[in-house]
Amino acid sequence: MIGANAFYECKMSSVSIPSGVNRIGGSAFYGCDNLTSVSISNGVEVVGNEAFAHCNSLSKVILGNTIKTLEQGAFKSIAASTIDLPTSLTTVEDSVFEYCDNLSIVMPDNLVNVGKRAFDVKSVKLNKNITTFNIEWFDSWSVPVITVDSSNRYLCTIDGVLYDYHK
Repeated sequence: MIGANAFYECKMSSVSIPSGVNRIGGSAFYGCDNLTSVSISNGVEVVGNEAFAHCNSLSKVILGNTIKTLEQGAFKSIAASTIDLPTSLTTVEDSVFEYCDNLSIVMPDNLVNVGKRAFDVKSVKLNKNITTFNIEWFDSWSVPVITVDSSNRYLCTIDGVLYDYHK
């Protein structure tokens, strides 16, 4: 485990989390303004509250295939334009990608628990297993471009408008 506040406001430019780590604690890398790249190996299951929040230069994030939970604000206010969320991910808590205006997200198929303002992003693609849509997933001031996986049996988009299956 990497403990809470372990590298708070550090000056490093890149971080590679080794496979022996199973959790990244809250605010572990909070406010590391020089951090541009993070690679999290398989083994990590939880990225803690605001672990990488306000790392304003963070543009490259690679997540391991064992991450199950991104806790509140884990990647709040970063500069990345894309992040591949792992298929193991089941929970994205409140504000995880808040203030990530340039970020495009594709929700993995196993993601079923989504918190308020989790996706304050440029665009999001809803996975095939999402059965309901909650406007609270997004910042109330700017709903992103929303698309839906073509194999979703419950939701779809037509001309940029989101509909349930009974459109």
